[in-house]
Amino acid sequence: MTEAVETTEDVDTEEIEADEVEDTEEVVEDPADGLKRALKAERALRRTAEREARDLKAERENADKEPAEQALDQARREAAAEATSAANKRILRSEVRGIAKGRLADPADALVYLDLDSFEVDEDGEIDSEAIEEAISDLLKKKPYLAADTGDKFRGGADQGARGKQNAPAQLSKDDLKKLTPAQIVEADRNGQLNALKGIK
Repeated sequence: MTEAVETTEDVDTEEIEADEVEDTEEVVEDPADGLKRALKAERALRRTAEREARDLKAERENADKEPAEQALDQARREAAAEATSAANKRILRSEVRGIAKGRLADPADALVYLDLDSFEVDEDGEIDSEAIEEAISDLLKKKPYLAADTGDKFRGGADQGARGKQNAPAQLSKDDLKKLTPAQIVEADRNGQLNALKGIK
């Protein structure tokens, strides 16, 4: 009887150890992801601390002023903060599009898929370009179909190789055009890839 109890305890211990190993495997994460999260949290805390420090400084400066003057100063600060925020958003959006150009087929996709609040514009209007480049690289790993066309994609297709002359440019269909950016359409037109759609033989 004693042996049966020990055997059961051994099995239970093995099952518990196996469960612990499985739980550990689920918790393990890429250290880079943890560092990115920590950096993002640190930036958010810093922004909050800077905002609180500015507010505290403004409160000290306003302590000796009349209530009407305090209200006017508060309204000026809020208007200035809104104007700065709007300007920073424009700067950030422009910077993101600029960095995404050439890497994404449509640079505006970066504005859709990236969390713009995770980037900050400092008081001098500077942005951490490396953080944006890293975010775009991560985006391309997750959504490779957003990558910019290398230029060889529409030079010929399996169904178009036998058409016309051997050296004639591969012709694009209306469906192909839907997948292209305006710049790519202009380039395809220059290459003669739209001749069939235009009725040119």
